Amino acid sequence: MKSTLTNSLKRIIRVNSAIINFRYPQGDPSRKFYRSEEEEKLDKITLELDKNKNKISDLKKAKEKIKLECKQKLEEMRQENVNLNYARTKLENDNKYLQDHLKLSEDKNTNLQNQNKADKEDLKDLMESKIAKHKRTIDSLKADNNNLRHKKASYKKKYKILSNPPESTARKPKVVRSPKKKPPIEETKDGKLKKIEIECSETENEISVSELAREIRANQSEESDTSSEYEGGQRDMEVLEEIEKVCVDNILEGYDRKEEF
Repeated sequence: MKSTLTNSLKRIIRVNSAIINFRYPQGDPSRKFYRSEEEEKLDKITLELDKNKNKISDLKKAKEKIKLECKQKLEEMRQENVNLNYARTKLENDNKYLQDHLKLSEDKNTNLQNQNKADKEDLKDLMESKIAKHKRTIDSLKADNNNLRHKKASYKKKYKILSNPPESTARKPKVVRSPKKKPPIEETKDGKLKKIEIECSETENEISVSELAREIRANQSEESDTSSEYEGGQRDMEVLEEIEKVCVDNILEGYDRKEEF
């Protein structure tokens, strides 16, 4: 475009010069005036051409700048596209991993539920067996308790008979403590063990369980001022049972010695 415009201007200048030379030959004073006017026009046209050149140069620079910006923008868009593709791929992989993990968790949860159900059944069977075992133990203890009650009643009956023998047995044997039977042991307040001294009467009429029990309680009161440390009547019954055993053994041993004489 620039070369076409320049050629057109040159052609116009040549045509004007030819017209001037034809109208105003050499030596004519008017030739200089017209010559100067044409030159001024040419200068104006040249100035406009220079301006146009500068505009064209500015447009080229702007064009290059726009191209560079477009290129940078395109590169940024490409990089962003790459990042988006990478993020999409990562999300897809994460989604797949989470789905697999969810499936494994569901399978594990199912297995745990089944195991929990089996454990509950096993625990139920174990509890039933333990309950049955405890019931058998309770029944056995009840039977043992009944046997001990009968045995206690039998001891009391024997003691009553032996403590009041018939008049035919006039000779009163000396009561000797059996070495096989150890005297009862009572625990004192400070945790030590104390032997209870039991004295059985030599005569049949002086043997009294209530008197012996009162004597034992009196001995116990010397060690402690309170009776709450002993378990009430149950403790007294245990002491009385020990007294009965010792006295019965002594009386039986006395009768055995009488028969030897």
